[in-house]
Amino acid sequence: MSASGGGVDPRRNETGGGIDHAPSVSVVICTRDRSDDLERAVRSILDVSTDTTELIVIDQTVDAGRGRPSWADDPRVRWLPSATTGLSRARNIGLAEARHEIVLMTDDDCTVRPDWMIEMAHVFARHPTAAAVFGTVDATPCDDATGFVPAGPIRRSRLIRSVSRYDPGEGIGACSGFRRSAVLGIGGFDELLGAGSQFRSGEEIDVALRLLLAGHHVAVSTRPSVLHHGFRTHDDARTLIRGYMLGSAACHGKLLRAGALAVSVTWFRTIWASLAPPTRSALAARRLPRIAGRIAALARGFAAGLRQPVDRTTLRFR
Repeated sequence: MSASGGGVDPRRNETGGGIDHAPSVSVVICTRDRSDDLERAVRSILDVSTDTTELIVIDQTVDAGRGRPSWADDPRVRWLPSATTGLSRARNIGLAEARHEIVLMTDDDCTVRPDWMIEMAHVFARHPTAAAVFGTVDATPCDDATGFVPAGPIRRSRLIRSVSRYDPGEGIGACSGFRRSAVLGIGGFDELLGAGSQFRSGEEIDVALRLLLAGHHVAVSTRPSVLHHGFRTHDDARTLIRGYMLGSAACHGKLLRAGALAVSVTWFRTIWASLAPPTRSALAARRLPRIAGRIAALARGFAAGLRQPVDRTTLRFR
């Protein structure tokens, strides 16, 4: 979907609803100390952008002597260096700065598919009650013997109208979009959740649950997708998984403390998804499951979420 005529034809209109023009969207990338990855991510977005696209880069890079990147001179780009720390804080800056109601987000170690923006806009157009949309995150190929690239598949497209229908295992921030007014209306992302924060992860689960609790809907779709290039070694996996569990558990502890008993269903799903697969695999191999670390992360996060004061209006940690 480029101004020069390449990529996706923005006039395409799918059966069952959609849009018939280039979408006016803001795209937000939050980054910290990943200049090479960021360059690749930015170029992938600019290659498929039109004049109606705004790209906002919230750059929390530590190096005070950094220079202005060449892509920041593109008129579609707003490069915003920030002395803040934490992914959720950066996401909130991006939301506050966005000029368009539809705000799409991806990570600095991802590249977007040529039709990513148009597909995301189609989902929002088909589901006007959806305040958040999550798409597929595909892993780039790697040597399985040395490590892996985390992915975020979507099993089937659907509109989620209640907390009881929400699956915390589907939908991650690397391929997400939000109605700006709806997210700002619930106080934005919780800044104690997400990378670089006290609870390390879980900010996208938290914002989805809080939107549902506020009466909005959430859509997940197999159509829009990004490629994730973030290779991790197998030694990284334990830390990564436990970080996911810590943040998700803290989010659920917080919401239950605030009286949102409906999230008991998603908390059970989180526990089951965290413990059942490794337990089944271990038993199939006739060995004891090695899940003590996972249980500890879930318990620690949940207990901390229950203890931390909560703003009852926004359902954010104080």
